Amino acid sequence: MNQPALSKNRNPQSRSVSFRRNEYDVTDRVNLRDPDAVFSEVSKIISDFCPGQMIEKVRSAFSNVTALYRGELNGYHACDVPYHDLQHIMDVTLASTRLIASYERRQRPGNRLGPERIMMGVILALFHDCGYIRSTREDTRQNGAEYTLTHIARGAKYLENYLPQIGLESQVALVTRLIEYTGYETPVEDIKLDDPRDKMLGYLVGSADLLAQMADRCYLEKCRERLYPEFVLGGMTTRKDDNGSEITLYQSAEELLEKTPEFYQRMVRPRLDEKFHRVAEYVADCFDGQNLYQEEIDRNLEYLELILKEKNFALLRRHLQDTPESSAFPYERIPPETP
Repeated sequence: MNQPALSKNRNPQSRSVSFRRNEYDVTDRVNLRDPDAVFSEVSKIISDFCPGQMIEKVRSAFSNVTALYRGELNGYHACDVPYHDLQHIMDVTLASTRLIASYERRQRPGNRLGPERIMMGVILALFHDCGYIRSTREDTRQNGAEYTLTHIARGAKYLENYLPQIGLESQVALVTRLIEYTGYETPVEDIKLDDPRDKMLGYLVGSADLLAQMADRCYLEKCRERLYPEFVLGGMTTRKDDNGSEITLYQSAEELLEKTPEFYQRMVRPRLDEKFHRVAEYVADCFDGQNLYQEEIDRNLEYLELILKEKNFALLRRHLQDTPESSAFPYERIPPETP
């Protein structure tokens, strides 16, 4: 299997963007709260590989997932999980598209994914977390976060019903397996796919999911204010040991942040480097060899180290609930002034 060389560029000063708005992607060009803006960027990228009719199917998928998350589809509530929201979906979809395109450009003809897989990779990214959306039909859950442990299987079920509506019934069996690469319900090595190109597509989208969420401009604040409440609702703050006794994993949002560096080293890096064969490094080709996603992750983790060293969570300055969509912040976080 072809593997890219690991990016050696980790200099935070090497990027040209000095400001990044909360709701924008790693380039500060694409508004992730605007699905039309994201589709415009995605369509430009895949137009090098996919014919017009495939791009129209992607457009339909964008419209469907946007309506689904906004509560505009009959039979479904609007997305009510605070962390895995529509902005996250747009972020992962854009990252997936960039990563897939970068991979495709590097390959010899026999290894290329081809137009149909590229199209399906984008659609997979769009729906990879749709299993969090509650149904209005006999759904007794109070919040979609209660589906945390089963959202992958629920997402696969949604795709089974949706794909035939846009003429992609032949892709159901493949995509409902590929979605497993974006979750932890099935170990990566247990996902059975015969074609190496199908596995590669899973590695690419699974990697993009991790890159996008941890490179989020507000990742640290979202862990505290959005992900921890999801964990509480989803039963992810405790687990049973071998004797059936309950073990507390996270007592507070602050403890979740304290354990984030360990999560990155023990779970994320092995998944990116070993399970997904370091394909995340291909994305640097989109940025003239500079891996902006990894640099953003490094910045978030470095700043978290400072917070933990200072034992001062007040250094998390962004208040997500009252941040206007058009606001811009200086790129470097500045500690609040002492009165």
